[in-house]
Amino acid sequence: MKYLYFFNENLRGSMYGIGTYVEQIIKIFKNSSSIRLIIIQLSADVKEFCIEKKGNYDLFLFPGIKQNEKNYSYYRNIWYILYLKIKKNQINNPIFHLNYDYMGYMIPYMKSSFPNCKIIYTIHFQRWCFTLNGNKKYFKKLINTNNCKSLTINEKTVIDSYKKEVKLYNNVDKIISLSKYTCDLLHQIYKINSNKIVLNANGIEDIRHTVYNEEGKIIRTKYLIDEDEKIILFVGRLDDIKGVDYLLMVFKEIVKFDSKCRLILAGEGDFSKCLKQSDPYWSKITYLGLVEKHILYDFYTIADVGIQFSLHEQCSFVSLEMMMFNIPIVAFDLTGLSEMIKEEKMKIKIKYNDLNEIIFPLNKSVKAISDVLYNKLSLPNNRQLFEQNYTLEKMAESYFALLSQL
Repeated sequence: MKYLYFFNENLRGSMYGIGTYVEQIIKIFKNSSSIRLIIIQLSADVKEFCIEKKGNYDLFLFPGIKQNEKNYSYYRNIWYILYLKIKKNQINNPIFHLNYDYMGYMIPYMKSSFPNCKIIYTIHFQRWCFTLNGNKKYFKKLINTNNCKSLTINEKTVIDSYKKEVKLYNNVDKIISLSKYTCDLLHQIYKINSNKIVLNANGIEDIRHTVYNEEGKIIRTKYLIDEDEKIILFVGRLDDIKGVDYLLMVFKEIVKFDSKCRLILAGEGDFSKCLKQSDPYWSKITYLGLVEKHILYDFYTIADVGIQFSLHEQCSFVSLEMMMFNIPIVAFDLTGLSEMIKEEKMKIKIKYNDLNEIIFPLNKSVKAISDVLYNKLSLPNNRQLFEQNYTLEKMAESYFALLSQL
């Protein structure tokens, strides 16, 4: 019996991509008899450490502290408690799966306590992407600079993060990359041995059933949406990194010549900023906030086009869900999104000026979305792409193959 300790933390990201990743991992192990899954939940909403039995896995809940007080000692103390539990069960070769870079604080303790352990790390994000708006060319230039004194504070932060990432990547046994883009990045820029890198794209459980026109009408009636309204759908955090401001700019141009369009945004974030940017088309823009899956699936059912204007993604679960419902997607041609979107006319090429500011191609974005809405181009079969590349079964196959090598 192998024991897999899978680390998660109750942070904002756990409500979205990383949280969905954990959900899929739990489903993967639903019928596993050779590997015992233990979810380590940090910053949990509990007053003291406790363990919950969840059928096919155990849940270790560790209380959190205020984010501004969290430091190295927090993770060290987590490890001491976890070590006692592992040792008590006489497990000498555990597998640890980390999902946040700062969890690397625990790696020296893991290796010293269990010399035969194996450590996996999944790259859900890289910090330079946030600071540099996904500009790989700028990133490569920065880490190769010889004159650090001339750099700004943000640029120095990028270099520091890069050095920490290199150290982390070299200290683990396997790195799960969710996209070929990141595989290439690790090999070419981070100089990580390709034998350490495993490409394992995200996958999700296929819940979509065949939707008939009549069902779409029922859903539209339920939400008071006219039958002839064109639905543009965004799902995700309302953050700058997700490109919501660019989407609002595009929609305001589209709605000028077609008032039968509606933009629907599902997710939490800075609503006040978005509402200011929505002026004067508030009545044509619907903010759902964070909604339950069954409601979100209603909107997937009736969406005419999905938008992914993120400045960086590894392997977007939102894109996978949209593909599952065969929704055409218009996306920025950046990072992992580029390989997920197959139709070139539906990719928005992004350029940067000398100040690393994005030169947003507004007219091209308007045209790409309009061409989808008004059937001016042949659309890819995203449902087929989903079935070929992004099912839960394919994710499980790759993940178990990795575990068998450890």
